[in-house]
Amino acid sequence: HDQPYRRGSLDYEVQVCHDAMHDSPGTSVALVPLHELPSGDAWLASVARRMGEVRPALQRLLDGSSADRYSIIGGDALIESSGEARLIELNFYPNLGSHNGAINQEVKIPVLQDVLRTVLVGTVPAAFQPIRA
Repeated sequence: HDQPYRRGSLDYEVQVCHDAMHDSPGTSVALVPLHELPSGDAWLASVARRMGEVRPALQRLLDGSSADRYSIIGGDALIESSGEARLIELNFYPNLGSHNGAINQEVKIPVLQDVLRTVLVGTVPAAFQPIRA
């Protein structure tokens, strides 16, 4: 967030605001697609493992899903120095837009296209991987 983290802070700029992460000059934080990073594939695999661990908490939602009842869940993860992911939060109202054109073009638009194809047409993309508990 480009603001010093303060545990317990109620400051919007510390806890919520992401404005500095959208290619703002002078910020030390940059949003880049995961696949562009050297360890991106390993990090993605680690995030998938963590998602598998929380799947039991989402089971009622998954059981209630159908072609006309579904949710898009976003998530935030921190990659530790060991390369392992730690889930920070799951968002039931994820940010589906960004001021970062590369993130929109390479990540968010393709995800939404795949979700809509799956829901509206019933065609599940080959790249979709089930989350295993």
